[in-house]
Amino acid sequence: MVSSGAMEYKNYTPHTIRVIGQQAPNFGGSEVDKDGYLPTLTFPSQGVARVAVEESPLSRTYGRVTLYRCETGEVTGLPTQEEGVLVIVSAMVRGASDRDDLVSPHGLVRDEEGVVVGCKGFGVGW
Repeated sequence: MVSSGAMEYKNYTPHTIRVIGQQAPNFGGSEVDKDGYLPTLTFPSQGVARVAVEESPLSRTYGRVTLYRCETGEVTGLPTQEEGVLVIVSAMVRGASDRDDLVSPHGLVRDEEGVVVGCKGFGVGW
């Protein structure tokens, strides 16, 4: 579990999640560097939450590509909810669950070659 301020996070994606430090001129405090940026936070994987997907091909193809009707099913692999802890999961897992402690990476940050190196923050559904 990684702490960030008063909130703790558990990463239940298969990847290390990096929240890239954003400029925060009004944030203040000792966490902001001399140029006004928050530090990059790193959340190592602590498990993997998954969502089952039931798929069925549509009756015809579109431009030689088969389209599938996909419906999400059961979410597995989530830890027990804890007060003051947010769980980082994929957006698909978050969307398939009714839990109010789930967040997902939001605002992907890419390097010069287009490779994802982190995110700007977390998206929520509540």
